[in-house]
Amino acid sequence: MHARKHMKCCARTNECKCMYTTKFQDSQSIMPKNRHLLRLHFSGKTKSWMKLRVSAFEFCLLTNGIISLLGAKALFKNNDSNTKIEDLKAKIGEFLRERDWEKYHNPKDLAESVCIEAAELLQLFQWMSPEEARAFKEEPSNVERLKEELADVIIYCLSMANAMDIDLASSVMRKLESNRKKYPAKLYRGKARL
Repeated sequence: MHARKHMKCCARTNECKCMYTTKFQDSQSIMPKNRHLLRLHFSGKTKSWMKLRVSAFEFCLLTNGIISLLGAKALFKNNDSNTKIEDLKAKIGEFLRERDWEKYHNPKDLAESVCIEAAELLQLFQWMSPEEARAFKEEPSNVERLKEELADVIIYCLSMANAMDIDLASSVMRKLESNRKKYPAKLYRGKARL
């Protein structure tokens, strides 16, 4: 069995990146015969690399120590793989309550806001040729603008879900199932219409 993992860690002043590769000769073995490379990178006022040859067991002890020192929240940034939809909805709800803005979030105004923000997203591509649109992501500044506009759209969509008590995960999965029946892959593969 071969396992490969990459972990990036961050704190306010330091950054720690750990990369390791483990090879288990025997799934029953707690201490594998092979020694494996643990590469740590700390960057802050000074930058340095530390390389250690460790076993999988020792790796667990070391990383648990790092997590204890820096804190789990400092280690993992929010990203799509570790953030739940309910967490995003809760953060948005908290933001609104802090400003007493929930009273403005009725379905009509939220629907309008989704459309307005979607129009701003579309404006990024106004007058572009198909080739220019495809090359859009090659420019980092374009991607940053796209992230902001896309985030605005998502925030209002999640706000609508909050206001209407809609479970988005089940709604999306149900809609996908409906679309599978409406557009069977055998008939529509590679086609926009029949």
